[in-house]
Amino acid sequence: MYAIETIGITKKFGNNIIFENLNFKAKEREITSILGPSGRGKTTLLRCLAGLENINNGTIKICGEILNNKNKDNLIKNIGFVFQNLNLFPNLTVMQNLKIVLDSTEKAQNLINKFKLNGKENEFPKNLSGGQKQRVAIARALMLEPKILIFDEPTSALDQELISEFLKIIRGLINKNRTIIIVTHDTNFAKNCSDNIFKI
Repeated sequence: MYAIETIGITKKFGNNIIFENLNFKAKEREITSILGPSGRGKTTLLRCLAGLENINNGTIKICGEILNNKNKDNLIKNIGFVFQNLNLFPNLTVMQNLKIVLDSTEKAQNLINKFKLNGKENEFPKNLSGGQKQRVAIARALMLEPKILIFDEPTSALDQELISEFLKIIRGLINKNRTIIIVTHDTNFAKNCSDNIFKI
C-alpha cells in the first residue's frame, strides 16, 4: 500500500504551471527521495502533499483515502513536516516549541531524550547548534505520532558529519514503521538514504 499517492495532479500559480499531470507514489515504511534542481517545484509538491497548498487538478491519496476539503484536517494529522528553515519559534524554548503542537510534557520530554537534547529544554533556538535545531524540529514533527514524515532539503545547511548523524536518525524512524519523504538536490545523499528516488 502507498502512504501517499498522487494521480495526475496539476499545480499553478496564476498562469505559471509548476507541474502538470504529475503521478507520485511513496510506499509505506520506505524512504522516498524527490530529486531535482532548484525551481522544479519540489517544495511545492511537498506542500501539496501535506495539505499546505491546494492543487488545481488531480487526486491526492493519503493512507489510501482521497484528500478533500471534508477530511483534510483529519488526514493531514498523519503527516509531520520538517521545513528547510526548520520554522522553530525563536521566542519559545525547546520544550515550548514541542508543546505548542501537543500540550504533553511527558511526550515532549521523551522526544527530547530520544534526540539527545537533554539539558536543552529551556534553551531558545538561537543558543542551539544547527544539528540541535534540526533535531528539535524533527521532535516537534513527531509530537502527534504521524505515519508519514516529510523533510524539505534537510541536509542543505549540514556538514558531512551532521549528514551522517541525520541518516542514522531517519533510519531509526523507518524502524518505527514510518514512511519518509525527502526533497533534496543532493544526488549522493538520495542514493545513500532512499529506497526509491522520484525525479522531478
